[in-house]
Amino acid sequence: MFNGLFSGGVIKKALDKGLLAVKVHDLRDYAHDKHRQVDDRPFGGQEGMVLKPEPIFEAVEAVRAHPRAYVCLLSPQGRKLDSRLAEEMAGHGYHLQYLLYTLVLRRYLALRLPDFDYERDFGGVFYLFVRGVRPGWKTPEGQPTGVYFHRPQEAAMDSLEALIAGKRKKR
Repeated sequence: MFNGLFSGGVIKKALDKGLLAVKVHDLRDYAHDKHRQVDDRPFGGQEGMVLKPEPIFEAVEAVRAHPRAYVCLLSPQGRKLDSRLAEEMAGHGYHLQYLLYTLVLRRYLALRLPDFDYERDFGGVFYLFVRGVRPGWKTPEGQPTGVYFHRPQEAAMDSLEALIAGKRKKR
């Protein structure tokens, strides 16, 4: 299901260089009935599939038990990412969201890693727009759709840090 996501672009480059390791967990491994069932019947007369909460919680807890593991839970909610939505996102400053998350992560890593160095230790930001990730969907450049990468320059992060702290540069 996720082969398209990991078979091209910056994610594949990071995997090939050993900068990123990905382990996809099968929720059925956390189901306790003989059929390893993870789905339940929909409630309220609606169509669709409902996942049982127990296998999800157990899988997330198992992953979180590893000290250097990160959990990325995917959701089908939201709009399909197309050029119109991308323009809307750019017009509404969505890029500021990942810059703020990057700043928070940088602060966290600086607290947790005594010798943290942004240039050495921070690889960048991956954005996954789940509705835009589908097997076979490609950008005009041949990259998987819905996967975006950016690595803000350290100077930009320093400026954002100063701005958030209320320290403006004099002109």
